[in-house]
Amino acid sequence: MSWNNRQSTIKDSAGPSYPYIQLVNDGNSLDPRSANGGFAMPVEQSETAGFVPAGMEQRNLIFRDNAPTPVFFGEYLEVAPMVTRFAWIKDGHRIATYAEGARGKLQLLCYVKDSEGCWMGPVMLTATGLASKDISDAIKAHRERVYKATRGKAPSAYFGMILTAGETQMGGGKQKSKVTPIVLESDFDADRDFVGDTIADEIETLWDIQFKPWSDAWKNNPGPNGDGEVPGTEEYEDNASAAPAPARPAAPLFPAPIPFASQKYATVQQIFDAGDKMALEALIDWCKAKCPGDPAYTQAQKALHALMPQTEQTYPEEEMPF
Repeated sequence: MSWNNRQSTIKDSAGPSYPYIQLVNDGNSLDPRSANGGFAMPVEQSETAGFVPAGMEQRNLIFRDNAPTPVFFGEYLEVAPMVTRFAWIKDGHRIATYAEGARGKLQLLCYVKDSEGCWMGPVMLTATGLASKDISDAIKAHRERVYKATRGKAPSAYFGMILTAGETQMGGGKQKSKVTPIVLESDFDADRDFVGDTIADEIETLWDIQFKPWSDAWKNNPGPNGDGEVPGTEEYEDNASAAPAPARPAAPLFPAPIPFASQKYATVQQIFDAGDKMALEALIDWCKAKCPGDPAYTQAQKALHALMPQTEQTYPEEEMPF
């Protein structure tokens, strides 16, 4: 008897595996830091997939005492959504029903627009906590608008949608942590956002033999947390208040007003609070050349020292970033 003749009841819990992109809630876990969270694709996953998602640039993802993980990071992602799977995660394992302390985890199997404007994939997009609901809501809204635009003649998997990272805020239950909301871009055009016949044909071919089994793999099937994110990231985000990213050094207030018209900042303190090192460097250069006696000059120097005491960078004097 060969393996092909056996009728086994044993099923591998994970199902097919794909390269992944994950949501990063805290921009402070990136180097260089980001004001908000966003989407990160580890470089090794990008190499496996053979593409870099549109709008992403390389950074390092840092958490705990682990070595930095090189990733491509961006604040938006254009995807053609196919199927999802959801589970409650507790103590590193999927559980069938919610239990106190559990955290929701959603994975979306999708095609992704790359830096060349081509649709690539399939890829898993992983989100945990409140962001998993945001993505679920976005998929629902996308399906509704596709149904309306096509009068039900085409599935939502044939059309791209843009997910954008909103402004990071504090959220969660008793133990607050940083949360980055995910927003669906409202602009949609069925003709423009169609993935094309080649990808549509591939979706049709693989739907029943790969995509649906992947989606069903977690149904009533407890098991290990599984892949889909950099190992340890979920623990880092769940315990953000217990193990925060390196804090900024303590610094005095910097109330000096900006000595020129700025559309973004009114005081040195506002630049410092935003962690905008380039703006502080530009302000220092401007004051040095035009008003070295202004309080903003010395306060900007102190603010920059508090943010990056060992870094010596320059910014073009005439190119104001704010």
